[in-house]
Amino acid sequence: MSVGDADLSGGARISSGSGITVLGLDLPAAGAPGGDGGSVEVTAGNAIRLSGTGTAIAANTRTTGRGGDVAVSARNLTISNGATISSSSLGSGLAGDVSIALGDGLTMRGRASRPRR
Repeated sequence: MSVGDADLSGGARISSGSGITVLGLDLPAAGAPGGDGGSVEVTAGNAIRLSGTGTAIAANTRTTGRGGDVAVSARNLTISNGATISSSSLGSGLAGDVSIALGDGLTMRGRASRPRR
């Protein structure tokens, strides 16, 4: 299963019995002004692959609300070339929790490209 553009402002649950590939896509769940961020849950029976700068599974808040939680579950997880999994706060609210449950392994490779100054 490949994930396309998605608006996850209220939170989301994405699941697949086999695998999920996310390339060059931000899967954010941001809350309404003053509210908590939506939570994101991504589950695959086999593998989740995230690749590329700007590719993210994230739950954020920009105000006084709490950032949503992020839960990722799979047999294997590959994060490469600048992809990220996060919960953050850009306001006075607290970030949410990030949990990753894996059956076999985690592979991290490559790095994010750095912008030129």
